[in-house]
Amino acid sequence: MTNIVENNFFTEAMNGYNKEQVDNYISKISEAYQTAYDENTAISDKYNNLLDAYNNLTAQEQAGLDSDIMLMYAEMMSKKIIANAQVEAAQVKAEAQKILTEANKETTQAKAEAQKIVNEANTEAARIVVRARKNLEQAQDIMEQTMGRVQSLLTFNVPNIKNIMAG
Repeated sequence: MTNIVENNFFTEAMNGYNKEQVDNYISKISEAYQTAYDENTAISDKYNNLLDAYNNLTAQEQAGLDSDIMLMYAEMMSKKIIANAQVEAAQVKAEAQKILTEANKETTQAKAEAQKIVNEANTEAARIVVRARKNLEQAQDIMEQTMGRVQSLLTFNVPNIKNIMAG
């Protein structure tokens, strides 16, 4: 195949592009095209040689080669599946760790709140005990005073009451 870019000719025109720059540019494009064309031809030749070699194999050799290819493909796919599973496992582990961290944080907050409630309850209980003791002391004082009056009434002589009432 001939190089299409090299076989093109441009006519000169007044006020046109700089001929030397155009030529240099076309030369670079031509070299890149030729390199790509040569590489493509080499690959095509290798493919045809491999295809010829494969076609010259016996049916048993082709089956063995096909099974080797399938085995290589299966190994490649298994590695890909394992890699994907490892990535997914790492993501699940990270999410679980995040959930565990949040749960620990909430547990710590709940414990702190519970301790605050227990402390407030203990403080209130202590106030109630103090008031109860004070009320008990007042009740004991009232009871002692009442007992003293009852005692003095009991010791008061009944005959003296009769004399007081008679007189």
